[in-house]
This record gives sequence, structure tokens and C-alpha cells, in this order.
Amino acid sequence: MLTHRGFLFAIIPVIFCFAIQGLYFTCAPFVFIKQMQLTPTQFGLTNLVLVGSLMAGRILCPILTKRLSSQRAYAFCGGIALIAGVGFFTLFSIRTLHLWQIFIPAGMFGLSFGTMVPIGVKDALTYFKHQSGAASALYGSLTRGASGVFSAIAGVGMSMDIEPVHVLAGIASFCCLMITLTTMAAFMKKNKLVPESSAGEN
Repeated sequence: MLTHRGFLFAIIPVIFCFAIQGLYFTCAPFVFIKQMQLTPTQFGLTNLVLVGSLMAGRILCPILTKRLSSQRAYAFCGGIALIAGVGFFTLFSIRTLHLWQIFIPAGMFGLSFGTMVPIGVKDALTYFKHQSGAASALYGSLTRGASGVFSAIAGVGMSMDIEPVHVLAGIASFCCLMITLTTMAAFMKKNKLVPESSAGEN
């Protein structure tokens, strides 16, 4: 499965989405509580932005796929991720941090994430219809593994006395760029991949 280009093109953008999720939940307590002096209750409420945007993305997903092809919708989500990445990158130039400066890129990412995951999972699993259980397990291992690995990377960065917001900004903007590039690559290569019917038999 790891050598099948169709599976990889579908799953790699989702892997980077989960990487940002792990990164965000690792850095967010330090950014909001330590740097911005929010109370634990106030910090808990900030998670509503990400959760709400994820829900909005799940609602948007069937609307996009009906009006566009799944690959065009995937590429569209990559464009949203790029906007989120630019928003995260601007955090490097901000001296006085405000909530909305984090909420906007986090919300844009959540919208892209929520829309992208159902499309990516569906496309990836169609390549191995007769091995859907194994494909689902591999998907879960790769995505949750990416979340764990990038959480650890964030922890290492903050242990080196790098500001938590800069750890978040640097890694998240990189991952958003990778989401954009890989979704565009998936869109451009779709017609050159092995047809679903024959791929599922491999």
C-alpha cells in the first residue's frame, strides 16, 4: 500500500492535517495560558474555534463534492490550507499577540481539515476495496502517528526556549504549504494513476 501512488497521493495531505492537529494541541496551552495569560477555562473555550471550523468543514464537504469533482474539491481545500499557512507565518512578525491573530489561521485550517479528510479517506480506500480493513488500519496508523511525531517535535522546539507561538507558526506554515502542494499534485496526477478497478486487485 505504501508503494501505491494513488493511495499515497490521497493520504499524504491528510497526514499533514493530522500533524498540524497534534502540533496545535501541544502548543496551544503554552501560547494561550503562558504567553497570553488566559485562564484554563478561557483556554478551553478557545478550542471551540477549531472544533467549530472542523464541523463547518464536514458540512461543506458534501456541498463541494456535489458541485465539483472530488479532486477539484481536494485541490480547493489545499488552497484554503495555503491561506491558513500564510496566516500562521505572519505570527512571526507580530509583537503584541491577539486572539484573532491565531483564531483566523486556526479556523481556516480547521475548515480545510474538516472538508479534506472525508474526501482523502474515501479516495485512498477505493484503491484497496478488497483490503479495506488493512487500508483503514494503515490510514489510522499514519495519521495518528503524524500527530504524535509532530507533537514531539513541538515539545523539542519549546524545550529549546523557542517561543511557543513561533514553534506553532513555523511548523504549521510548513505543513500547510505541504498540504497545498500535495493536493495540487494529487489533482494533476489523478488521470495518470492506475484505474480504481485494477488497483483494488493489486
